[in-house]
Amino acid sequence: MAAEGATSDATTPSRQHDDIDGVDMVLLSPADFERLDAARRQVRATTARLHELSHRLRRAEQLLDHIATTLAGSYDPAMLIGMTDVQRKSRRPVRS
Repeated sequence: MAAEGATSDATTPSRQHDDIDGVDMVLLSPADFERLDAARRQVRATTARLHELSHRLRRAEQLLDHIATTLAGSYDPAMLIGMTDVQRKSRRPVRS
């Protein structure tokens, strides 16, 4: 096992390479592995939050488009309550 690129910085893991069955492997101490694993969990959590925020942003854009359409005068109340065209055409007029 040959040490390559070892540093004295406490936050940088020492990099040790070894060839196992013809595959170059990086060997980590248990503490370095735990830090790497924690970083992976943080990345996965951040990715999940980004997907959720992306979904919420798309929904907000849809709602804003609906508001813009409503304010432009082409308001269709069936859009708000999710009625189909058939349901909307068959309903009775609203009395005020």
